Amino acid sequence: LVGAMSFGRHHRKKCVLTLDRLCFKSNINVIGGSSRLFKKCLEWARENNYSSVITWSDNRWSQGKVYEKLGFKLESYLNPDYSYVQYKNPSNRISKQSQSKNKNGCPINKTEREWCMELGLARIWDCGKIRWKYEIT
Repeated sequence: LVGAMSFGRHHRKKCVLTLDRLCFKSNINVIGGSSRLFKKCLEWARENNYSSVITWSDNRWSQGKVYEKLGFKLESYLNPDYSYVQYKNPSNRISKQSQSKNKNGCPINKTEREWCMELGLARIWDCGKIRWKYEIT
């Protein structure tokens, strides 16, 4: 296996697919690999009545040029956002949604950040994302 592209159904929009992952083996260059994988996805999506595909590029790692080359249109720039990691196990990222005050037992007199620090969680920030959309015709 040298490359993979995975998809899922959008959690709110029934006829929208999300391109969840696109990756290739390190130090391997497959010319046209992304477009060949995406072409097969589009065939399947048309057969199953999907109207569009959305995805996000992470500004920490890329500018999303591969999506532009595949025919996606830039839909919006998303501001930097945060998640949490455990001080003792920083490789395990925890979503900020799972640590909201109403979900993590936070006392009313503390902020989410203060409570998470007491729980041994550090807030980390990303560099923002870009949302891309491909209209299936």
